[in-house]
Amino acid sequence: MSSRTPDEYVDRATDSTASDANRKEAIHALETANECDELAALVRDHDIEAQFRHEALEAMGTPQCADTLQLLVDEDVLDSEMQSSAVEILDRTRT
Repeated sequence: MSSRTPDEYVDRATDSTASDANRKEAIHALETANECDELAALVRDHDIEAQFRHEALEAMGTPQCADTLQLLVDEDVLDSEMQSSAVEILDRTRT
């Protein structure tokens, strides 16, 4: 991870003027740094495009993020497709 802070990566991931590649790179930097809360916040953020919300959700598919992902599933705030994906990712993470 570079010298950027998690907040800077979140800003990049939510910046609609940034390239898709840069936004995905920011999400993966959060994954690498195990910034599970920040990834969950991106998943909950309906102001960003669905593809980046899904990218953040997939990035949560690590053992380190399993508890945060469980909280996200339990909150029941996601649309049915994202909720279903979250449950599948959680199941994969815990097996």
